[in-house]
Amino acid sequence: MLRTIPAIGITLLLALVLVAAISSGQAYGADTGWCDPSAYVNSGWTNPSYAYTSNDQYADADNDGDIVQYYNFDIPTIPSGSTINGIAVSIEGYRSGVLFLVNARQADVSLSWNGGSSYTSGSEGLKRTDMQTAETTETLGGDGGDAADDWGRTWSDTEFTNANFRVRLDAIASGELNKHLYIDQVQVRVHYTLPTTTTSISADLSDPITYGDNITFTATVTGSAGSNTPSGTVTFMDGATTLGTGTLSGSGLTATATFSTTALTVGTHASITAVYAGDSNFSGSTSSSISRTVNAKALTITASNISKTYGDTYAFAGTEFTTSGLVNSDTVTSVTLTSAGAAASATVAGSPYSITPSAAVGSGLANYSIGYSDGSLTVGQRDLTVTATGVNKVYDGTTSATVILSTDALGGDDVTASYGGATFADKNVGAGKAVSVTGI
Repeated sequence: MLRTIPAIGITLLLALVLVAAISSGQAYGADTGWCDPSAYVNSGWTNPSYAYTSNDQYADADNDGDIVQYYNFDIPTIPSGSTINGIAVSIEGYRSGVLFLVNARQADVSLSWNGGSSYTSGSEGLKRTDMQTAETTETLGGDGGDAADDWGRTWSDTEFTNANFRVRLDAIASGELNKHLYIDQVQVRVHYTLPTTTTSISADLSDPITYGDNITFTATVTGSAGSNTPSGTVTFMDGATTLGTGTLSGSGLTATATFSTTALTVGTHASITAVYAGDSNFSGSTSSSISRTVNAKALTITASNISKTYGDTYAFAGTEFTTSGLVNSDTVTSVTLTSAGAAASATVAGSPYSITPSAAVGSGLANYSIGYSDGSLTVGQRDLTVTATGVNKVYDGTTSATVILSTDALGGDDVTASYGGATFADKNVGAGKAVSVTGI
């Protein structure tokens, strides 16, 4: 909370901030957010608990040597093995006295990593506030462009527990009395970089493979530090195309993920990689690439055997075939089929005729080396009907009869019909009398 107060007021903001190093050109991966204390050890300050939150109630120091140690910041657990890049302490408050008081009350701020037994010191580890007479917020440890301020020491992720980490404020004013430093809130934020990982990729089938082969890729993700195991998923990429994902499983600092596929298309896949996006404990990484060449798979299309009757024309639908070798739900929907036996004029004597397949149409066929196998078309004999028509005669006392023969032979076919004999059922005169014909 920021407010303007009379000249006797003092504004003090102490912030310990871990910020990404500007000179590096990249931000750190994570921070804990601002954390508030809930406990203190006091020597000389009045109402130290008032600095837990920003509420216009103030912890007050009015003598040199007044010391307060704040702890129990409930800093979220920092992943094991993380690099601590910087620590920021934010202090909100003000000081009493005239605006340009030379010996105004300030505080030297230091940090403990072992429950108050030791504190940072020296030019980097001991930082002095610069409170003014108007309440404001001051940040120490991440200010002035020095975003990677670690307060002069290398920190471990285990040193930010409630039991270990403390912020100490030592009131100073060059020996002068009755000058006050008022603190409204103390907060801490820690910036850190997750442990790095390295990712590698391998395949169970050597180069080259055949389209439809089931190839399994294995990604191995190894963490650089800490006590956690990389978790989450790995994405397997073919250039810019996602092949699929695998879930990591392992122990210690190493975990593996696999992905199997039969769908690598024909050609050279020159940049197959494994991409690990990272998790809450590790940063991500991408493997170097491996290459696999995929050769065409053999596909045989065989024309089905067909039969028809002499004189009929057979019209191919394009579906009279079988296949051998299709994978991955690829399909052949039609082929071009030709045969000399399909014409109506194809004779029985020339049977069987070859059926030749070609020009397959379907899905995924660019991945195949297509071979065609002929079928056969058999022409069967056609039934020939001979019709006898009786010829009228004058009664002659005999049963002899004469008939005229006709056939349903196809046009162009030369068929001659003959018979051995024809007789009426009796010799009597009559109309529409049946005639029996033999020897046709």
